[in-house]
Amino acid sequence: MLIKQEDLQIGDEIIIGSNGTLKYLKVLKLPRFKDNKGWERVYNVLTKRFDWNQTAPRYISARLSIRQDSYTYKSNSGIDVNKTKYIFEQDVTKHNKKININLTGRDIFLIKRNDL
Repeated sequence: MLIKQEDLQIGDEIIIGSNGTLKYLKVLKLPRFKDNKGWERVYNVLTKRFDWNQTAPRYISARLSIRQDSYTYKSNSGIDVNKTKYIFEQDVTKHNKKININLTGRDIFLIKRNDL
């Protein structure tokens, strides 16, 4: 289900798109509303054009968990190179990295919500 950033709850499992790949994330800390306002591009249905909203709400980055694997390989010149890669892991108990991501303007798909 597609949801908005302000509808997130702690413990939600979500999917977002990032740089052509999908990331499976768990919300650890909600994005907070900032005091200042920002610019936002919105579609006006009446004029069928894009307008600028100068008082759009701004949020700080959310704290999320993700799976990250690192591996080492030898380059062509014989040097050991360490590489890290985010893994699309649906089992959140295997998540081993905490990251901050700005979710403003992103499509957020809610996968699972812990309703207590």
